[in-house]
Amino acid sequence: MASNAKAVRPKGRGGLVKTSYKRLRKLIVEGHLVPGSRLVETELAEELGVSRGTVRRALEQLHHEGHLTQTKPGRQSRLVVAPMTAADAKELYYLIAQIEGLAVSELANMPDEVREAVANELEVIESKITDSGDQRASDPNRFVALDRTFHWTFVNAGGGARTKSLHKILRPQLERYARLYTGQVGETVAKARREHQALIEQVRAGDSEGAERAVLNNWHNGAERVARLIRAAEAAEEGQQRS
Repeated sequence: MASNAKAVRPKGRGGLVKTSYKRLRKLIVEGHLVPGSRLVETELAEELGVSRGTVRRALEQLHHEGHLTQTKPGRQSRLVVAPMTAADAKELYYLIAQIEGLAVSELANMPDEVREAVANELEVIESKITDSGDQRASDPNRFVALDRTFHWTFVNAGGGARTKSLHKILRPQLERYARLYTGQVGETVAKARREHQALIEQVRAGDSEGAERAVLNNWHNGAERVARLIRAAEAAEEGQQRS
């Protein structure tokens, strides 16, 4: 396991489980624990400074949310970091598209002053996203963080409690795939900018159907971009195995 998992200070069983879960999820999302990595309770407990029971509960939650998968059923099964596939990416992107579509549709029906304030905030974030892609040494982590903020801004403004809760669960899983854009930040930003601007315009106009279409278009296009990268990586791996 990566050495940047810092020991967790005691804060009660529930708090320890939550903190351990977040630490492990971060390692998975950021690629420190790569797909297929086997997770051993004793090793994780020692690394995080918590009990095996705490680690087990954290792993159960990660498994439930799809970050982990079982190698095989039965008593000898092992939990490993879930593989990254084009099919899984499409499912995640399409699911979050529906969740965000609902939120932005509600936002577009809100009073003018509310929509205008959110649209202005989105414009500011989008300008930072554009700057992140224009820099010579583009930072993919900064792009992912800003994109997360952009989407959360309108979800938080228009979404209900369940919508926001589901979004918080799905977004980290999706970011494993978003990080595949490493090395293509400039190209990705250019495409995302057009899609984000379309969304902002529909929010300003108070067009709920148009805003929802803009969100769906953004995520569906993103799913296609990720799928192409995954298929290209799979093809390259197959070619290496044959040679």
